[in-house]
Amino acid sequence: IQPKSAILDLYTSSKASQNDHRRHVISNIFFTEETATSATVVSYLTLFLKVGEGMKLLSTGEYTDRFVLTGGAWKLKHRDLMLDAAY
Repeated sequence: IQPKSAILDLYTSSKASQNDHRRHVISNIFFTEETATSATVVSYLTLFLKVGEGMKLLSTGEYTDRFVLTGGAWKLKHRDLMLDAAY
């Protein structure tokens, strides 16, 4: 999804339509590729749903993020999410 405004609109509208409480736990962050101007980072997602006083596991998955160095700052260029199970 591009441009940046479209990405922000997607996240904003998704959050606005959500009527439950979810927790995204990101862990095991590691670099798989790295150059002076780019990096690929993999991390694991554990997604929980708050149910009453407890939590229910909704899904797990893996993010693959590509970053680029632009104007002296690292920027997210691309994000893939592969869920282990649909929820």
